[in-house]
Amino acid sequence: MQARIQGCQRRIKIILVKSALIEALEANAIIRNLMIGSWIVPPDASDRIAMGSISNYREDGILENKIFKTHKCKNQLMVLVAYWIIENGKLSIKNTRS
Repeated sequence: MQARIQGCQRRIKIILVKSALIEALEANAIIRNLMIGSWIVPPDASDRIAMGSISNYREDGILENKIFKTHKCKNQLMVLVAYWIIENGKLSIKNTRS
């Protein structure tokens, strides 16, 4: 009887861990889908820098960050390219080339 109870407890733990993993993966997918598209730093943001930028999070996991001379985003200075992924609900970026 004791072995049967321990076996059931193990199955319950596995089911709970599997359920938590599925929920985390679903949450990552939701956040990822929300990230896809182009983003700018709004004019009233406290962390805004002197230059302008447009960050394009592509569906294929590529991030293109275009840096401009001013906030008007007309004179492009450079493009930074990186890979992006959502892990554990957080954005992770790995630089590739500039």
